[in-house]
Amino acid sequence: MKYQGPKPESQKSYFEGWYFKLVTKSGRALALIPGVQHTKDSATSFIQLIDGDEGRTAYFEFSRDEFQPNKDNSMIRIQNNSFSLDAIEVDLKNHSTQLAGAVRFQKITPYQPFWGTPSIMGPFAYLPGMECRHGVLSVDHELDGSLVLNDDRIDFTGGRGYLEKDYGTSFPQSYVWLQSNNFEIAGDSFLLSLARIPYFGMTFPGFLGYLYYQHRWFRFGTYTGARIFGSWAENELDLTLQQGIRILRIKAKRSRAGLLHAPSEGAMNRRISESLDAEIQLQLFHKNHLEWSGLGKFAGMEIVGKVEDLGLSS
Repeated sequence: MKYQGPKPESQKSYFEGWYFKLVTKSGRALALIPGVQHTKDSATSFIQLIDGDEGRTAYFEFSRDEFQPNKDNSMIRIQNNSFSLDAIEVDLKNHSTQLAGAVRFQKITPYQPFWGTPSIMGPFAYLPGMECRHGVLSVDHELDGSLVLNDDRIDFTGGRGYLEKDYGTSFPQSYVWLQSNNFEIAGDSFLLSLARIPYFGMTFPGFLGYLYYQHRWFRFGTYTGARIFGSWAENELDLTLQQGIRILRIKAKRSRAGLLHAPSEGAMNRRISESLDAEIQLQLFHKNHLEWSGLGKFAGMEIVGKVEDLGLSS
């Protein structure tokens, strides 16, 4: 949860946001995204809502001063709303949406990075000047509590949660993001992020992710020597990832999607489309023998920008 805050080189533009995904036992999915942004001209804090049932989104804006991390950065508050690794508590209202209630988190499963690397970014985490840095705080946890959305009480008790964060100046211009921790076996979890990354005047495609299945880790990324290829359409992906003697086949498809605000040079003035109703079919092969397979439901899925720039065919 730790609030990073802007570095000296990014005083003119900066964003930082957390992604709390909540899925009920019956498959109702919501995501809440609290964060802060500033440019040389403006500074605000915000909370975004995604309702996976209808592909509906809502944006709640606050002053920058209403964003308050606690002393050890283990919790953030925005007005009457609090977010931590243990729970969220919200009381939100705008012209079209009301959301209130509390949900507690139990049995957090933190991401475990490779030895000698600080995060899922691997050695890229040490590079200065990256436009966006990514962290996974919990690949899966249990939920307890409820939220009331426009008079609709949503009981999350017994459901599953996921938590990640991003910070920097901008989201990549082109990227793919897939995530699910709602598989047949509770606790299994998957993430893939593939992007065109600018770095000191150059750009290159890079990716990172993990498959956590039956308490085992399969981590992969550009920095592990893995290769990824495949095809995409507007709402579908068909990918193959190869790392050594293991192959992971990924097929993803979404239906409804809602528009979110996203950062560009610190300002939340870009619009991207995200779904919470995607399905991800995974097959992990070891020496051409099927080692594990699973269907991830209520998945998050984003396909943004010129995906052909990521090395995928259309």
